[in-house]
Amino acid sequence: MQDVPVQSVPTQNVPQKKKSAGKKILIALAVSAAFLVGYMLVQLGVSLLFMVILTAMAVAVDPQLADSETLTEHVTGIYMQHAAEIFIISGLLMLGITLLILFLTYKKGRWQMARILKLPERLRGGRAVGVLAVCFAAGLAFNAGFVALIELIPIPESWLEANEESVSAVMQGSILLALFATSVIAPLVEELLFRGIFYTSLRDAIPGRRRTAMLIAGAVVSVVFGIYHGNILQGIYTALFSVLLVAIYEMTGTVWGPVAMHMGFNSSWLLSALLVLIFSNTVSTAVGGAVFLAISAALVYVVFLLAVRGQRDAAGGNYHTGNPADHTDFNGPVSGT
Repeated sequence: MQDVPVQSVPTQNVPQKKKSAGKKILIALAVSAAFLVGYMLVQLGVSLLFMVILTAMAVAVDPQLADSETLTEHVTGIYMQHAAEIFIISGLLMLGITLLILFLTYKKGRWQMARILKLPERLRGGRAVGVLAVCFAAGLAFNAGFVALIELIPIPESWLEANEESVSAVMQGSILLALFATSVIAPLVEELLFRGIFYTSLRDAIPGRRRTAMLIAGAVVSVVFGIYHGNILQGIYTALFSVLLVAIYEMTGTVWGPVAMHMGFNSSWLLSALLVLIFSNTVSTAVGGAVFLAISAALVYVVFLLAVRGQRDAAGGNYHTGNPADHTDFNGPVSGT
């Protein structure tokens, strides 16, 4: 009897096992949580190291403090004066760790998250500078208007005290270091972790329509971002601001958009102080706050128009780089690419 040769099945026709949507979401949440917990551990580690060093220095200068009940109070006072420096060191460490992980995994083809740092085609050329400047101005106007209007709302005293304590914690000591910590380091770290890694990972893991995934991921990230700030009042307005940051991230297609807006938001205390001087009574303060919010909304719309114009230019081939990933916008891939 003649043997019948067995035909081998082409390996390319064998269906590859895909991860379920639920598993992708869990992985996205786990990875995001790892980065956020890592940031908190870095902050805790740097703070503990500073406390140990400050305690040793205090005892070395005055040995009697070792047995004194005022040692803790003395060291805490010094610690608070250097809160900005501690925050800067923690932020720089976390930035270095995060960027190293992103680039190593991107280079090895295991994780493509480093793409969030690239400028998409719609922001190529001189357009990027203008868009980021408008984002900064929009954040500046938004916070100035929001602070003015919130002064007119009856808020529990405990909420105000907790918010004031949180905001003033980093503002002791050098004003320049405090400004650098709040207006540069905080936006860089928080946008990279929250809108960059957290939001992008979760959005891409959610199945179905892209806009639905954007809404769900944006809501989850905004709630967590509010909780992250640790007090009710700050949690509420940072959660609302996070929604705007997500929108800017989708419009610009890069994490640098929300970074610029966040920098403006955290720098607006100068504009808020000017607003108080100009508008001295309740009616004019409300008008001034509304005007600044309207300016912020108009600037956000300008960002939208510039992004759409840039997307059309990119789709038309004016800045084509051959990378299809550069031809995506907040409504999904451009037709024909």
